[in-house]
Amino acid sequence: MDKRSESLSSVLKIIKTKKWATIKEISLLLGISYSVAKNRLHKLVNNVLIERSKSGLYCKKGLTPKIKCANGNNFVFRGMIYSTGNKPGRRLALIVYSSAFAKASKGSYAIVKRDKEGFILRKVDSKIGNKVYLSKSGPIFIIIKHVLLKDNEKETVFLKRKSIKINVKVYLNEWKLTLKQIFSQETKQDGELYSSLSKKFNVFKPQKGQFVKSDLMLTKDNLEVPIEITTVKSKRKNRSSIQGCEIGDRMYHGLKWFNLMNSPYFLVIDNSWKDSKWLTKDVEWLKNKKVYVLYTSFKNNWANSIAKEIETKIST
Repeated sequence: MDKRSESLSSVLKIIKTKKWATIKEISLLLGISYSVAKNRLHKLVNNVLIERSKSGLYCKKGLTPKIKCANGNNFVFRGMIYSTGNKPGRRLALIVYSSAFAKASKGSYAIVKRDKEGFILRKVDSKIGNKVYLSKSGPIFIIIKHVLLKDNEKETVFLKRKSIKINVKVYLNEWKLTLKQIFSQETKQDGELYSSLSKKFNVFKPQKGQFVKSDLMLTKDNLEVPIEITTVKSKRKNRSSIQGCEIGDRMYHGLKWFNLMNSPYFLVIDNSWKDSKWLTKDVEWLKNKKVYVLYTSFKNNWANSIAKEIETKIST
């Protein structure tokens, strides 16, 4: 065996023993420079004796974990891509805005892909993915490759130094996440009503920044129907109180929605508002505009009862 074959054999022996190794580990174990270790590993890869994972780890042939075919329910989150610095060669970070997803994904590993609709975040083994980090402000982020961006997007991020708003799709079963958890990330009432409504309707979370104020949105006969939920209680009975202004603001958004979209709007509020005279008059008048105010205790089986009321009023 010549010296070249012997040097490659020593690297191959380490990898077979350790199963996984980095260039730095090979360099330290054999007492050779980083560049020499890298060169030997690349020769073994080219000869199809070992494999290199996307995260830079080397292993025996056939040991690299494979990415399973995606299946099951998916959900699209709002996200953003931005540059992590101002120097050449700076990295790109993809952010996902969801407290529910942050809890489910923190510390995991993922790869980022892209299709016509946006970006896809797939949970994978640590050997082939990048780590998902939790930022100080709450959302999670992951470092991505420049090649995922289009030329105009690179210009926006690197030259104009602006962030890009994106959609990020995830497969819920991969992250052990449920739709109820996602809808409950702001309040548990959102998740409870979602669970009841989703038995009969397609229910989704409206995007932030839309002109309508709602926690949930359902579709019925090509109509989008917003549902706003507030647990604020009536402490003072007059319209000018802080609580009264909150209710009035939500009814305004309902009326605005009907005028623009000719579609129903539902406002779910606490039972304590039932004996408010000014509200009772407004509620009766708003019915003619298909703006419905529904009362509940937010206890026991409240979500199923409200879901039935919504189904009845939409069907009439």
